[in-house]
Amino acid sequence: MTLEEQLDQFDAKLRELTKEYEQYFSGLSKRQPYAARQQLGKLLRQISEQRSNNTQVRFRMSSLLSRYEAMTRFWDRTLLEMEKGTYKPDQFKADLRVGRIEEIKHGGPRKPLGAEAIERKPAQRAAPAPAETAGNELRRIYQEFVEARRSTRESTQVDFGKFAETIRSQREQLKTKLGSDVSFRVVVENGKTKLKASKKG
Repeated sequence: MTLEEQLDQFDAKLRELTKEYEQYFSGLSKRQPYAARQQLGKLLRQISEQRSNNTQVRFRMSSLLSRYEAMTRFWDRTLLEMEKGTYKPDQFKADLRVGRIEEIKHGGPRKPLGAEAIERKPAQRAAPAPAETAGNELRRIYQEFVEARRSTRESTQVDFGKFAETIRSQREQLKTKLGSDVSFRVVVENGKTKLKASKKG
């Protein structure tokens, strides 16, 4: 298996593990996904032992590692709150919406939960609204973009509001031009960080 294939596998497993923890924290699952987390850690150690001269691959490795570390710190903190009895139902998704994971990732103070963190009973849980899903996608792309610029030693002083507005504007223009919705990904070419769009589906 090539390094790129291992990174694809790690990315997919990390997303799946995140969903499993979300279900556990929300009460939809009764068992913590400990075995899956151990397997992901083992895969990470295998990947970390490899080296690549490809700038794009190195950036992706760094980005995935950063995401993994941020999530594990978040999971461990939430588990500790559950043990102490201070964890609130629905806190996991509420924290995602108000950007608490971003604060944990950069070691900043915990933000107070806003109106979006109002508790709902587990039986009344609904799927994320389209606007919420889009917001999470924008923040993920933004984080990857900043990490890429950090890896290439470009300025990381990128305003999230302006970044998000640029993405929205380009998406609407391309959607009109191509007749299809598009997705964005971060790439590094010739030492420069760029965004590339491609048709969804």
